[in-house]
Amino acid sequence: MILKVQIGKIKPNPFQMRKTYNYETIKGLAEEIKNFGLWKGSLRGRKVDGNNVELCSGHRRLEAIKLLGWKEVEVEIVKLDDDQMMAQSLIENLQREDLSDIEKAHGIQYMINRLQKNGMDKEEAFNKTCEIMGLSKSWVSNLLKLLKMEPEVKKAIKQKKIAGRTAMEAYQFGGKKMVKTAIKHKLGVHAISQISQKVRKVQSEKVQKQIKKEIIEGKAETLEDVETRVVTLLNREPEENVDVSNQINDWAVKLSKLNEELQILVKLRDLIKKHPLQLAHLKVVIRKLIQDLNSLL
Repeated sequence: MILKVQIGKIKPNPFQMRKTYNYETIKGLAEEIKNFGLWKGSLRGRKVDGNNVELCSGHRRLEAIKLLGWKEVEVEIVKLDDDQMMAQSLIENLQREDLSDIEKAHGIQYMINRLQKNGMDKEEAFNKTCEIMGLSKSWVSNLLKLLKMEPEVKKAIKQKKIAGRTAMEAYQFGGKKMVKTAIKHKLGVHAISQISQKVRKVQSEKVQKQIKKEIIEGKAETLEDVETRVVTLLNREPEENVDVSNQINDWAVKLSKLNEELQILVKLRDLIKKHPLQLAHLKVVIRKLIQDLNSLL
């Protein structure tokens, strides 16, 4: 049923999540309505307290109409209970791109809480909300996890410094510090996911811990950075499964052969002195060898 309703008798949805509006976008919408008018059903609501109407959808259009100075407007009147009104508000707002993931999560949690107060258990209320909203359980579950994060992380999501999904991926990798790094270096969810997978594949626990620390501190921002650091750190790691006993014997044999070669050099030292340039280079090598051998003694 379509009714003409006085603007002053139209009230917002009591379950409306959004309390403020961007003036510039409302101004643009008002100009559009002025030029092209409204289609039927642009505003939908239920009758309350006689001739008053509570909107279930069309709040931004109502604000634009007020800006145009209209005295009345057509409203599609429907019969909705409180739970349905709340669902309509959520659906309308979830479809808005400018609503943050934290605001969405708060709205969904509010609906779940209300259904629980009406007698549903937690799981039933969760399932019913997903059904009413037409949303997947996994998406809703991940969205609600945002509400358990630290205040500063939730604030960053609400201010749209980082998307909820990206914040979740970063948080799971390295807590709120990684969220800050993701914001600072503008890391997307896919980049963080790829980096996380790369780190998990590192066999050395020591290297894995070190590279993770560097990523969280923002010292390795891209997948290429991480791969390079992993290779560098692994090359510094001694092989864990080396047979040390046999290895020592091999080194002893090699050093004995080297010593035999050095004895030849000692015998030829007078001849070698006649080649100063080559001798200078040989001395550098010998000093380095002595230094390295001393470190083993």
